[in-house]
Amino acid sequence: LRAGYFVGKIDLASPAAAQLTSGLRAASALYAPAAALANDIEVRGDDISFFGLGAIFDDGKWLLQGEYTRVRADGGGNANWDASYVTAGYRIGRWLPSITWSSITPQMT
Repeated sequence: LRAGYFVGKIDLASPAAAQLTSGLRAASALYAPAAALANDIEVRGDDISFFGLGAIFDDGKWLLQGEYTRVRADGGGNANWDASYVTAGYRIGRWLPSITWSSITPQMT
């Protein structure tokens, strides 16, 4: 069993990001939603939190593994999401055939 929780601030300023957001703001004169997109992309000093919980069962033959994670940021946009996966496998000698189901769900706020 594993779990983790983190709260902090995030700043993703870079010359490339600044160039992109500057271009989007300039384009907003022709396409108004471009300014909102620039604001969503820009991440400067936003509060962010991460929570993760996972478990593994491995008895030498069967493998079951899963995890759930949640990320939230004040900036919204694409920074808010929930993700999970479950894997099941059965060992045959040195081989481990397995199947995995996963999901990433954006949480628009």
